[in-house]
Amino acid sequence: MANSLPPERRGLLLAQISSFGTELADLLANTIGGPRLHLEARWREDLNDGRLGYKLDRIGIPSRIPLPGPDGDPSCYLYVLFRLTINDAGHLVTTKSALRLFLDETDDSPSLFRYEFLRDYDLNYPNPHLHIEAENSDAWKEFNRRTNQKKGLGQLHFPLGGKRYRPSVEDFLEFLIYEGYVKAVDGWEDAITVYRSDFHLRQLSAAVKADPKTAVSTLRDLGYKVKPPRR
Repeated sequence: MANSLPPERRGLLLAQISSFGTELADLLANTIGGPRLHLEARWREDLNDGRLGYKLDRIGIPSRIPLPGPDGDPSCYLYVLFRLTINDAGHLVTTKSALRLFLDETDDSPSLFRYEFLRDYDLNYPNPHLHIEAENSDAWKEFNRRTNQKKGLGQLHFPLGGKRYRPSVEDFLEFLIYEGYVKAVDGWEDAITVYRSDFHLRQLSAAVKADPKTAVSTLRDLGYKVKPPRR
């Protein structure tokens, strides 16, 4: 296990995770409505990371969030878990995230589908990726036969834009609302736009820091004068 964060940096991490949890709670309140949820921030010493989720249990596994169907009753349940740390610049970094959709609140059956992201991913699959775990169709079985494969939909890893441009919670909610699986409140489109814009701006900022030469070149192409920092 990596060296544990010192107490002062751990406190900063938990404060930033709590702030992120407030943003997600705002997003949910402004899209699906219902009672305002509290997403809990917690430190796990054994894993040396922070966690964010809804009603975390003793070992940090979240409960599923009920999502209202067209009649207002829960039609499905959303599992949200983020594992986070803090970098040397004091910025929040996601080390792992999982978004899963279940039909029921507590059953042990597979999710309908799930998004997964792992920052340090050493397997030979695209990262992040999407799993579709719904029942396989005859067409899919025929595709497997023609290609000499035996994979079910739930075993596939669909690439989703890489680490920097991975799907957001907003994308997940937008899909469920647009397809009619979840009932939304008035103004949900504006909420999706605002919160997704914030996410994209944070990712853009991180991309610029990771590749300042391209950022400088693009700004100069647009007519800006950019001076390098003094060494």
